Amino acid sequence: MSSYQRLYAYEEIVAYMFRISQRRNDFHKGISYSEYIKSIQAARMNPVAQINGNLASTMNHLFNFPENIEKLILLDRSLDTQESKGVTSIPVDILDTPKEYNFYMDVPGLCKTDIQVTVEDENTLVIRSNGKRKREDGEEEGCKFIRLERRASPKFLRKFRLPENSNVSAISAKCENGVLTVTVEKLPPPPKSKTIEVSIS
Repeated sequence: MSSYQRLYAYEEIVAYMFRISQRRNDFHKGISYSEYIKSIQAARMNPVAQINGNLASTMNHLFNFPENIEKLILLDRSLDTQESKGVTSIPVDILDTPKEYNFYMDVPGLCKTDIQVTVEDENTLVIRSNGKRKREDGEEEGCKFIRLERRASPKFLRKFRLPENSNVSAISAKCENGVLTVTVEKLPPPPKSKTIEVSIS
């Protein structure tokens, strides 16, 4: 069973538990089923980032999710700071390959100088943009817009805690055709212990 198949099974179980709990009226009070399904669908769109909490940990253990799936967790809770005000959460795709982790974000209208990629607290990948509107060609002093309908580039901030096998000294990023790609190389696996048999005289 693939990770996505496990995730769909996880959704079905959680949805069933929700319906049972609604009948008992003992939990999830004040939340409609449609709202709950939307949250489940959001988790499906970003399974690596959104699966967290005690229930998810139990499900991960039950379905034997790979260890790195649990370790690569979006730090949304840490964004509850002054820095997070007015910030957009842009969707991110995360690809786990044998040699690296790849992060993909759609950033139309932004170039590489508008985006900052850093590593904080030793293993936290931070991707941000200030979202300032650029001056247009011909926009000189004394000129003003009489109509302004296009959206300014969004101000966004995303943080990820990287797994232990991430090489934070080997992170690269590129921005091409409106897509930001951040590549985090993996550390080589530790050498396997070698057993040497010693003959007894």
